[in-house]
Amino acid sequence: MRKLLAVSILGLLGLLAVSGLGQARPAARTHFVITGGTVTIALSGDLLGVFQADNAALTAGGGATTTVTKTKETILTLPVLGGLKNNAAIELASHCRCVGFRTRGTLVLTGNGKKMTLARPYININSLMHTATLGFLTSDGVQAPTDTSVVDLPLISLPRSLSGTTFSLTGLVGKVSPNSRGVFKGYEPHLGDPGNGAAPHYPTDRAVTFGTISIKLKLQPLS
Repeated sequence: MRKLLAVSILGLLGLLAVSGLGQARPAARTHFVITGGTVTIALSGDLLGVFQADNAALTAGGGATTTVTKTKETILTLPVLGGLKNNAAIELASHCRCVGFRTRGTLVLTGNGKKMTLARPYININSLMHTATLGFLTSDGVQAPTDTSVVDLPLISLPRSLSGTTFSLTGLVGKVSPNSRGVFKGYEPHLGDPGNGAAPHYPTDRAVTFGTISIKLKLQPLS
């Protein structure tokens, strides 16, 4: 009887140990390489209306896609370029709580008989420096990209560490504002009609919402 009881207790301890391992959470980490993911942008009707008012149009290619939903919302999807060779990483350190990565895709803004190419979309977030932007390298279609067009994102507070292998940010509202640059600099009228090249005029008395951005990333912890 005692031998049977001892065997039963050992068996129970073994089950508890296995159960505990199954429920253990991944250790919190501070450095990750981004291996992939997507950025989706619900382009605002306000932005598209500004484009339309100046007979400008925005199209996507090079891996970027646009779809129109049943509610007439235009969704831009950008696949994330992962890997350290693309500088796709998350660092949650005392000196830099940062997220940085590029995506596939090229946007083309046409208007006034001209074309502007917005290439190599990238996201930069730095919680400690209070900066967050969506940027593009801009070209007029004749010369190599020489300018950067930037959309400002709201202040993002990144955590001190992450557990698991995914990371998401949703509901980030990008603005065309005086702090934006290039094609997306608002409040200051562009030269020409409808602007500098294909860039449209933006209202000078209010901000224009670029769109609502959601980011979903796949991660691999770095030792």
